[in-house]
Amino acid sequence: MRRPPATIQSVDRALRLLERLSENPSGKRLLQLANETRLPASTVHRALQTLFQAGYVCQDPVTGAYRLTGKLLEIASYAVAGRTLREEAIPHLRKLRDKTRESAHLVVLDGVYALTVESVISTERNLVDSYVGERVPLHCTAVGKVLLASLPLDKLEDVLLHLELTRFTENTICTVSALRDHLKAVREMGYALDWEENEIGIRCIAAPVRNAVGEVVAAIGVSGPATRIREDTRGEIINSVVEVAADLSCSIGYPGNPAKTLGK
Repeated sequence: MRRPPATIQSVDRALRLLERLSENPSGKRLLQLANETRLPASTVHRALQTLFQAGYVCQDPVTGAYRLTGKLLEIASYAVAGRTLREEAIPHLRKLRDKTRESAHLVVLDGVYALTVESVISTERNLVDSYVGERVPLHCTAVGKVLLASLPLDKLEDVLLHLELTRFTENTICTVSALRDHLKAVREMGYALDWEENEIGIRCIAAPVRNAVGEVVAAIGVSGPATRIREDTRGEIINSVVEVAADLSCSIGYPGNPAKTLGK
């Protein structure tokens, strides 16, 4: 009888844990994972610590729950045939950075967070940094609100159920009803603003990126100090962000105007 191919038990266990974590964007606790995988808690703990050290999972300091990071997404992007969205976005991000003088980034929806998958940093001395793999809240960031506003209403309500509307500044939207109203305005405008909602002194502007079939697959945005992204410069920066987002959408096959059809 032909024997099944040999496997490495520790790798198999780690993969099982990753699959279990993928089922819940909010994360799972150690004992829950042990029960679901039928593995000893000590074994699960060692595997999770290995995955944590390698950057594949992180742990909520309050609840103790483990959840996936964006590292798997980053690795998976290299397996996509042809030019990836990240590769296609780089020249557009550079163009946006040069036009606005601010850091530009490409962000995708990752559970109940927005995940940065590509970034081009400002050359200004006073800049806002961002990095690939960074996860930011959805309710108080411009990119996050673009991604939320693009969701079908049933999916949006499901995400809202799991969002923690943490107050970061006095400008943060902290109620579901207010966020719903705000997202309606984002759909009508075709772009979103973060006017010091996530961090005092930092302002952001973002617009949607659509694929060939019209789905919003990402948000592209800029972040900078409030001393440069001001009321008198806002209109020009919005136009630049919306224009570059439209150009990127067209370059990956979208035939229409992505900003004008956000959420539709």
